[in-house]
Amino acid sequence: LAKQQVLQLMAAKSTSLNFIEEGPDNVGGRTRAIALDPNNNNTMFAGSVTGGLFVSYNSGSNWTRVQEFDNAVSSAASGVGSIGISSIAVSKNGTLYVATGGSQFEGGLSYEGSGTTSGDGIWYSSIDSLGVFAFEQIAATNSKDISKVQVDRSEENTLYYAGILTGLMKVVDLGTPTSVSGVSSS
Repeated sequence: LAKQQVLQLMAAKSTSLNFIEEGPDNVGGRTRAIALDPNNNNTMFAGSVTGGLFVSYNSGSNWTRVQEFDNAVSSAASGVGSIGISSIAVSKNGTLYVATGGSQFEGGLSYEGSGTTSGDGIWYSSIDSLGVFAFEQIAATNSKDISKVQVDRSEENTLYYAGILTGLMKVVDLGTPTSVSGVSSS
């Protein structure tokens, strides 16, 4: 009976279904990265293909654009200032890491795909309970197209990342990235 009702509604191109927007809208495209704050399950972050960073403080019921991220990448001293987010990670100590890039996901302008989104490395900020962020870029990542960033849950101030032609890199205490041996740069 339910299937017949749906088919009738589809045929009539009419429906009583109501949809409620629950997250970042289609500003800049698809949501590519989602991360939860391990210290507060109500705090969530979402990053889109070319639309920037969003935060929710109520488990995803409402989302707000993180304008401080946009401002930081657009006023970067060097790099390309990308708001194309590829990956997000949050450490136990409350540091938010945002990796930018995506050209490896998107194809190119001359072939099938939705265009290239150049990366501008990894940005970080503490998570402020008042919703204030102060983003800075991790050293030596400017203009790098990063695919994935991941915090090390066993080492408090350690993160790993990989990107186009970077191989696997390790960052300790927000210092200079070092290569992890035994992993190809491709």
